[in-house]
Amino acid sequence: MEGLLESVEEQIPIGSAEVRATFSSGSGRVAGCMVNEGKFVKDCGIRVIRKGKTVHVGVLDSLKRVKENVKEVSAGLECGIGMDDYDDWIEGDTIEAFNAVQKRRTLEEASASMSAAIEEAGVEL
Repeated sequence: MEGLLESVEEQIPIGSAEVRATFSSGSGRVAGCMVNEGKFVKDCGIRVIRKGKTVHVGVLDSLKRVKENVKEVSAGLECGIGMDDYDDWIEGDTIEAFNAVQKRRTLEEASASMSAAIEEAGVEL
């Protein structure tokens, strides 16, 4: 039965950074950032947060360190972050990096989520 359940995507946080400046490049605008914790890895998922609200979720397409393309930047280092589908960076934005993994659901999890949805809808059984 569990094999028939759809898997769910889980986002595992791997790092966060703060936008300190923005720069124009040939491919659009780039965010100059300081990695505060964890690390940023090219092609990982990133979430742009402005004033406590998520304004964009996408994939990190360009990661540079001192004008060199790199695969990874660790905490305490500055880097340039670019995305193909987003360039509305503002100083002070927070960027969270995450890895998306597919997780298989168990029957207990499916039952609990269905019970919560029924209860939220106000349906009595």
